[in-house]
Amino acid sequence: MKVEKFIADRITGTRSHKGSISGPIVKIGIIGISVGVAAMLLTLSIVMGFKKEIVRRITGLTTHIVISSTSLNAGNEPAPIAISEDTLKKIKALPFVKQIQTTAFKNGLLKTETENEGILLKGVGGNYDFSFFKEHLLEGDLPDFTGPETSNDIFVSHALVNKMGLKVGEKILIHFIIRHEVFDSLADTWLMKSEQRSRKLRICGVFKTDFADFDNRLSIVDLRQIQRLS
Repeated sequence: MKVEKFIADRITGTRSHKGSISGPIVKIGIIGISVGVAAMLLTLSIVMGFKKEIVRRITGLTTHIVISSTSLNAGNEPAPIAISEDTLKKIKALPFVKQIQTTAFKNGLLKTETENEGILLKGVGGNYDFSFFKEHLLEGDLPDFTGPETSNDIFVSHALVNKMGLKVGEKILIHFIIRHEVFDSLADTWLMKSEQRSRKLRICGVFKTDFADFDNRLSIVDLRQIQRLS
């Protein structure tokens, strides 16, 4: 006889508790423990599911692993890095690597007739995996950056559209501050120069992920737009 069954029989045996007040108490205790264990299992399931969904959404908006520079450029943005083709081939050959995607970021100011809003543009290439955004596409279409020419489409969040009073198909003007070093021959030194540049982009689609930190600022554009601005 197994130990577990022997103990259970001793606790729940009808003979030992027949005509005794301890019988109902034991049953109530068993029911209470069962309910407590069920509540703990339910809580753990909800927490683990919630954690899994958060990780899935964050990695869908960003990625599992990021390779970037530890320094920032003059515009307070991650400095660009150069990776050789040989290194990329070695990384792609790793068994746990599914895909490598090139991205770039640029801070901008979205300006309308009545509102101003700071946004973060994420430039992606033609090989970018839009499967996550396809699940959260609210209206319009996903951007297509596979063409030979630089696309003027921008993929924005529902929060930004509501806040700025925008709609799909509308063209918006985004301003950028470009800072770079120039050599002053008179002073014989390098100086930091700031320039304002603007881009008119067309809203191709709207997404909603319910992640306020991303939805309030993040927008997706063609990687070549960021490269030309930088």
